[in-house]
Formats: sequence, C-alpha cells, structure tokens
Amino acid sequence: MSKWIQRWTCPGFVFCPRKPWPFGNEWHTIACSETTIIFFVELVEGQDRPRQLGAKKYNNIGGKTVGLLLRMTENIWHSGRVVVLDSGFCVLLALIEIKKKGLFGAAVIKKRGYWPKHVDGEAINRKLSAEPVGTQTALPGVLSGVRFHIYCLKEQEYTMMLMSTYGTMEEKSETVRSIAGLKKIFKYTEVFHNHFKGRHSVNDNNKTQTN
Repeated sequence: MSKWIQRWTCPGFVFCPRKPWPFGNEWHTIACSETTIIFFVELVEGQDRPRQLGAKKYNNIGGKTVGLLLRMTENIWHSGRVVVLDSGFCVLLALIEIKKKGLFGAAVIKKRGYWPKHVDGEAINRKLSAEPVGTQTALPGVLSGVRFHIYCLKEQEYTMMLMSTYGTMEEKSETVRSIAGLKKIFKYTEVFHNHFKGRHSVNDNNKTQTN
C-alpha cells in the first residue's frame, strides 16, 4: 500500500482492510527472491479505471487473477523460474496458465468462507489430523492436461497446504517447532523450502527502500 488519506486527491484510491495501512494506492508487485529487486508493479485502479480501456490484458483467459498473474510474469516467461505466491493467487487455473508459459509456481491454500476450487481441504485435514507435526505429503492431480500437486505440511494446530506445478519430496532446509516445551526438528521438502525462502522478497525490498 502507498499511504494516502484523502480519496478525492488520490486517483486509484482503494480501501483494503487487511493491510496495516488500509487507505491509498494498492500495488501488485513481484520481486526476485535472490536479489529482492522488484521488476514489475501494477496499480490497483478500482472503480477509477476508465471504462473505454476495456478489460485488462489476459483477463479473458480465465478471469482477473489469471490475467494479473500472466501480466506480472510476462517478462520472465519461458525462463523455467519458480514463482512463489501468497493465498491471493490461490487459483489453480492461474498456476496452470503460467506453467504453459514456461514457469513453475506454488500458492498458499487458505479457506476464505470456502476452499478454492479443486481443493478438498476438509478431506486433507482429516487425512493428516492424527499425523505428527512435520509430516509432509503430496497429493497429485491433473487439470487441462497439466499435472499439479497439493503439498501438505502438518503443523500443531492446522495443516499448511500449497498448490504447486512443480516439486519433489526431497528434503532441503532444517526447521524446528516447539511442542509442549519440547523441540521437534524436521526438514522442509522442496516446495515448502522455496516458499519460506521467497515469501518475504517484496517486503524485504520495501524495508531496504525505507531504511
């Protein structure tokens, strides 16, 4: 968010209650997780977008989320890179479309009133409810001829899930949890490792610019 107070002096003014500062301009951004350099930004125009401009590029492929992800990644198509996404991009069709453009991706799965399409979150929770913390598994699927997996990680109070078009169960980085005062040590598998490594790239850039 770019802070603002008076909506009448701020073209593209939005109110986004989930943000620490909810008023002003909202920007979609994508950054390199190795350098934290931001290489694409797009203003959320809200109701201020002129109607004569029509729908944004690629929105006709599968909706606004699919279109946004395609626009944000267009400069790196066919590079074979991995795109780490938050739950706002938890649309399986969006991951499938960038896979067709030569990119891999993984997005956090969250229930917001209901589970995302193609995700039976309740069944996954039941499946892992009795498993120890640190248990990880991958559930396969196919959409539009493209293979994907739902990667699951059992935490103490919930099961974390990522929908992904890449990845293996190879163990990468070590992590630790505190359970009833005792340390539980295990290793993140590939997709979880990449998620925790790259998820703060945009925020890290913001901190660099403000320090």
